Amino acid sequence: MAGPVFKTMGGVWWVLLAWGCTTEFPPMAAVDAALTDAGAPQDRGADALTGGQDDLGPADGGPGGDDARPPPDLGGGAIPPDLGGGSVEDAGLLDQGTPDAGSQCAPETCNQRDDDCDGRTDENYPTLGEPCALGLGVCRAQGQLRCADAGDGVACNAMTGDPSAELCDGLDNDCNGVVDDLGNLGSPCLLAAGTACEAAGAIACQGPDAVCVGMAGLPSLELCDGLDNDCDGLADEAGQACTAGLGVCAVPGRLTCAVAEPGDPPACVGETLPPGEEICDGLDNNCDGVVDNPEAFGGPCVTGLGLCGQEGRITCPPGGGDLFCAGEVGEPAAETCDGVDEDCDGVADEDFSLGQACQVGVGACRAQGAWICDGAGGRACDATPTQPGEETCNGVDDDCDGLVDEAAPGVSVCGDWIAGHCRIWLGWVDNIDSPNGLGVIPGWGDCPGRDRAISGNVACTSSRANQRFQSVTVSGRMDHNDWLGVRFECDGGAAGDWIETRCQVALAYSDVGNLGQVANLDPLACVTDSGNDDPDPRCVRSNGDRQFHPIQTRGGVNADDVFGIAFACADGADPARAAATAQSVEVFLALRDEDNIFGDGCPISPRLYDNEGSWGDCPGSLSDTGGDDRCAGVRGGGGFNVVRPQGDVDSCEQFGIALRRAR
Repeated sequence: MAGPVFKTMGGVWWVLLAWGCTTEFPPMAAVDAALTDAGAPQDRGADALTGGQDDLGPADGGPGGDDARPPPDLGGGAIPPDLGGGSVEDAGLLDQGTPDAGSQCAPETCNQRDDDCDGRTDENYPTLGEPCALGLGVCRAQGQLRCADAGDGVACNAMTGDPSAELCDGLDNDCNGVVDDLGNLGSPCLLAAGTACEAAGAIACQGPDAVCVGMAGLPSLELCDGLDNDCDGLADEAGQACTAGLGVCAVPGRLTCAVAEPGDPPACVGETLPPGEEICDGLDNNCDGVVDNPEAFGGPCVTGLGLCGQEGRITCPPGGGDLFCAGEVGEPAAETCDGVDEDCDGVADEDFSLGQACQVGVGACRAQGAWICDGAGGRACDATPTQPGEETCNGVDDDCDGLVDEAAPGVSVCGDWIAGHCRIWLGWVDNIDSPNGLGVIPGWGDCPGRDRAISGNVACTSSRANQRFQSVTVSGRMDHNDWLGVRFECDGGAAGDWIETRCQVALAYSDVGNLGQVANLDPLACVTDSGNDDPDPRCVRSNGDRQFHPIQTRGGVNADDVFGIAFACADGADPARAAATAQSVEVFLALRDEDNIFGDGCPISPRLYDNEGSWGDCPGSLSDTGGDDRCAGVRGGGGFNVVRPQGDVDSCEQFGIALRRAR
């Protein structure tokens, strides 16, 4: 059989006896009869029972320390269990009857134990564990109901705070159950006692303090009358610190009635500083009690410039500085010519050069004036151009079409003028063998003092206003020491000066050359003095300086030599005028073989072929390269036109020159 197993139910110990599976339980009546206690008190001693268990009762003095009796019966039933340690185990149920006389159960107290052995603890104190509070006012604290130390009831375990001196704060600081119970609350008192504001009041809480509360009189200006008019506790403020003066003039002073009339306010006496000029600096410089109020301050002004200006007020800038006009500023706009400053830069119509010189019209119609506004936002020249006239060759645009000396684009009116007012000089000289060249010279024999001159080995002639051919006669064989010269000049004036300096007459020569080599020369690129040291072919130009410009021949001049003539004009500023001028005239160089005309030889006095209206096919044609009379003419600023001698050039030969209006 196994040992007993102890269990509790409802605060009562139960002994469960485990039996082997093959063993039967004894009859319950027999067990109960064997274990029934005679009611002796429970043994709480330490002596061991036979079963080896403490029977919880006092020692009963049995032999060997063993309990000779069964354990007590705690119930009132027939077979109560034995809670002792006897040798026989009680397998009965709990007996709920009255405890035996030997039991330790007692009336229930509050001690967290089941004193009355009813399976319940402190059941007579149903409020145990409920919330509770102790103390009053600010001392009050929360807790729970617990068993009292004596076990006779419950008590609250809250820890109350410590009381303090009562204050006017809406709390019970001294924890007596009364809020703000200061002793003098409600007592009568005086407000502003001893001053002109004195009035009755009562003690009341105000903030944390008890003060006198009521409606005191209103303070007034302190006067020298022995009273405390401003209710600050001082009568007449005598000797009190004050500030004498205003602004930057202020200095520390003292109040006194000594210098004031009775009934007047006390005066602040001190050595004030002298005032200065008011400026914008955050100070009251003129000591009038107002900061930054210069004389112009607050006056009307205009913000911005021109059309952007709007009404404003003169004021000081933040942080100090010069006065400025404060107010809204308009938005600038594009400037127009109307006397108004739309772009708000302080200047009206500055983009239109008003009053400055201007001109209208072209050529002779041009008139001078000054720029003015045109009434529509733009500008106009106040001049009126003159009426156009008939175009003439005078270097002026007479018909006011923008073309000088032109009747129409590319058509110059200067052909007749040039033929009548300009001259081409042609000179010849023999037997001058100069290794350095003949050089540019102002005269050629008696020319230009005379229209035509022959003097020994020097001859010269010039074109005439009659536009006929003029000639110069060669004397002797023309060879390497012979020279031809060219000069071009016009009458003075605007037209003549321009033509003379912009147009070039050029002579060309080639020994044993061909027509193409000479024709390809640029007349405007010719030199002004050409000798035998120069390449072949060669050319010279008039250069616009009224000088003779020589060109030297080489070897014996005969049928394999070539002479050329050119007329060209150039003006970078007015190229159209230059081109039209060149087109307006024709220039001819002619050559006559007198030897063939008179048969076997030259006459003793060769006939002068001079002042002729034509030379061979010229001027009907610009070229005649056959027969005794040969010629080459140019028109329109092209290159050279050339003429070749029929045979040897000697004293029987003549050179001719002509300047004509273009056909």
